[in-house]
Amino acid sequence: MCGTSAGTWDCSSYSSSAALQLGTPEAVRALVNGLARADVQVNTLRLADCNLTPEGGYALAEIIKDWHGIRHLDLRDNDLDDGAATALL
Repeated sequence: MCGTSAGTWDCSSYSSSAALQLGTPEAVRALVNGLARADVQVNTLRLADCNLTPEGGYALAEIIKDWHGIRHLDLRDNDLDDGAATALL
């Protein structure tokens, strides 16, 4: 899967012409469902500057709560509100 290697998924591996848009819960679910089927176990999820909205943040929190392998979650430069950020803790 493009953007996945050695347990790390990095949204910055996408070019600006194909920017990853995580503005909807459906987009977040599609991303996480795709990663769950990847050949590599993801333990680092770099979603810095991926247009993640508060709604997407809540969806991400709900979906990854049972992922015990996530050790690093980078959400810098997104449009998360305090509630979504707290839900991701």
